[in-house]
Amino acid sequence: MSAAAIAAAATLGTGAATAPPASSSTQPTVFYNASQMLPAWHPDVRPHVITFGATSNLYIKNVRWQSWQHATAHGSGTLEVNQCRPSCARGKYRQYLAAVGLYRIRHHHGRAYFTRLGVYVRHRSTLTFRLSGHGAEG
Repeated sequence: MSAAAIAAAATLGTGAATAPPASSSTQPTVFYNASQMLPAWHPDVRPHVITFGATSNLYIKNVRWQSWQHATAHGSGTLEVNQCRPSCARGKYRQYLAAVGLYRIRHHHGRAYFTRLGVYVRHRSTLTFRLSGHGAEG
């Protein structure tokens, strides 16, 4: 899968937070995960899988979190990338060990959420995804 295809797969749509208003000091910072299995844009804390939209051509599985704090979270997992040859429906997946970082928080209805996802693949490159599913800027 090309860098452009990875970037396109990581472009996250819009959604609305479903959590009721609460003090951000009483709730952990969440990551809004897109998934085929669960309602779109559900808030997750320490998710085991990070999905990039409904196609499942790019996702991170077996995520283990070393830390989950208010402003940052760090973990590692296996990045699965569909090679999309001859097509995405029949493509084979390539696996990479990856370090994951969440950062840059914003608030929506009193709930803190991460807006950036960094993925580092050793001997490859660092991928940064802007998580803009809510449009809340403050």
